[in-house]
Amino acid sequence: MGRLCEVVPAEHAHVRHIGVGMRPEDALEATCCGIMPRLALRRSFFNAIISRTLLVDGEPAAIWGLGGVVLNGTAEPWLITTPLVEKVPVTFVKWAEDEIDRMLAMYPRLENNPGVAAFYRRSIKFLLFLGFTIDPPKPVGPQGSLFHRFWMER
Repeated sequence: MGRLCEVVPAEHAHVRHIGVGMRPEDALEATCCGIMPRLALRRSFFNAIISRTLLVDGEPAAIWGLGGVVLNGTAEPWLITTPLVEKVPVTFVKWAEDEIDRMLAMYPRLENNPGVAAFYRRSIKFLLFLGFTIDPPKPVGPQGSLFHRFWMER
């Protein structure tokens, strides 16, 4: 029997749930930037123009949104996942493609800087699959961890 998946507007309860169960790589990215992972997630959520959650059998599996200064036509996409997304890989990729299309319909450029941690290979492959350009790594945060800015234009 398949799992029931649905995308819904993100809620504060989703933030709390994902904050506790996020993938270790997602948490480490925030730490490398000098911010506590749950605080980074809360800030992203509360500063988002839009934010949505993927529910798998009613449980939050991923949360994402758009932030940044959007007056110039550029918005900053962000995504935090739990290991639950690995149980629905086809659905996860499909919603990501649909959401990127929606984001690009709203804003001609999507860009995240500092971007994705160089150690987070799974995320880099995912971004490349979705069509993002990945820039060379640059040092970020108090420890100078390497991050790749990523971007896409319609």
